[in-house]
Amino acid sequence: MKKQQQGGQQTPAQKQPLLVLPDHRDIDRRLFDIVLASLYENADKDTLHIENDILKPLNINLPPNEADRVWEVMVSSGLVSPVVGFGNAGKLELTRAGYQLLSQYGTYSQYLQWVNEHNSNKNA
Repeated sequence: MKKQQQGGQQTPAQKQPLLVLPDHRDIDRRLFDIVLASLYENADKDTLHIENDILKPLNINLPPNEADRVWEVMVSSGLVSPVVGFGNAGKLELTRAGYQLLSQYGTYSQYLQWVNEHNSNKNA
């Protein structure tokens, strides 16, 4: 641990807040919000490519292994489904459950907040 400067003042390094990195759940929640909102707002296009149409325009770059993990989590959620067919690799569409969730709660984060509040009220 660094010593304080004379007079009890902290050095600039001591004043820096700790860097807190988000965990997978936080990253997933944020990406779900982005991807689901993009698909919902562009419903006239039916499908969007997750990297080219959604993440790249927002300057979000994921390492390949993280992109694969997020893809699997999203598809297994049942809120989106991959588009099958030639030339459709990497494309997603909202499922009926995805449309319903967004029309009822607005965002995935608001849905999770409602679930947490509902569960805490249930346990109280």
